[in-house]
Amino acid sequence: MKIVHFGKYYPPEYGGIESVTEALAEDHAAKGHNVDVVCFTRGAACMERKGRLTLRRIRVWAEKVSQPLALSYVQACIRAGQDADLVHVHTPNVLAALAVCLLPRHTPAIVHWHADIAGKGIMGRLVRPIERAMLRRASLVVVTTKAYGDTSAALAPFSDRIKVIPIGIADLENPPESKSVQRPYVLFVGRLVPYKGLSVLLDAISRVESDAEFRIVGVGPQETALKKQAQRLAISNRVTFMGRVDEARLQEQFAGAAVFCLPSVNRLEAFGVVLLEAMRAGRAIIATDIPGSGVPWVNSSGINVPVEDPKALAEVLDFLLADSEEIFRLGESARARFEKEFSRELMSARFLEVYEEVLNRETKP
Repeated sequence: MKIVHFGKYYPPEYGGIESVTEALAEDHAAKGHNVDVVCFTRGAACMERKGRLTLRRIRVWAEKVSQPLALSYVQACIRAGQDADLVHVHTPNVLAALAVCLLPRHTPAIVHWHADIAGKGIMGRLVRPIERAMLRRASLVVVTTKAYGDTSAALAPFSDRIKVIPIGIADLENPPESKSVQRPYVLFVGRLVPYKGLSVLLDAISRVESDAEFRIVGVGPQETALKKQAQRLAISNRVTFMGRVDEARLQEQFAGAAVFCLPSVNRLEAFGVVLLEAMRAGRAIIATDIPGSGVPWVNSSGINVPVEDPKALAEVLDFLLADSEEIFRLGESARARFEKEFSRELMSARFLEVYEEVLNRETKP
């Protein structure tokens, strides 16, 4: 097959959508398929070839509410997609959606619905007609969890063409060994933005009685406000803001953590890829029971607490930090669930099956 991805960015410009795009593109090229990826870049425009994989990086000329913009991106998508056997479009990405609508009708298109567009104001309202046109044009819509697909208002009219394929990530070839630490620590990894619920976590920490450290890995616009909140709550001696760390150190943090906590507060946390990293490391996980999000299902081997409830979160943290056997049991359950449901190999194989199903259906006389 010739498979063309309409992506957003691509590694080394990292993010959840980017890591999925990279995994599928590399895995399917390694299986002998010809794969093109059209993506944005904040650097210089270029084309790269890696065996059967071609990357077409289009320089961003502007970015509005997290949406990169460049007319040449649409043009590159249309050129790459014209002779494709199948196009795989990663959304939200309004210019990719527009490009799908301009493709020849005989080209099958799979829409990979990573998340709804939310909180974008007038930009969101302008995008919706293009988004609906793309969904009408799509041969199939892939969501990462059934819960998210069932509660997406944008997808409701297209429920007959939805298929669920969870995200998967690669296992570590040489995982770091857990090192003994003086104090157990609870780990958070992610962007420091409002929907991640870090202000709730800090409120919970002020109520936690156990002698534990809390490590926050990541950067973002809330960093200053969160540090001030920690000072106000008199918990600065218990909370370490680690900023951005390299991959090796990040995996060491996962390996040594007693508990991983993701306190997100709304459906902007559609799946929680970082949960898979914690599961891969065999960590006990506390997440939140976000209505309409895939997070509670992803973390069904861990503990999910009510959203924006620091008292409940503190109680569960104290419960786990006082019970090393329960921490061990939850960690083993998380690792087993990762191996069963969330491997990169399984995700890639599921998508190849879907591609073949769509092509067989579309080419029948």
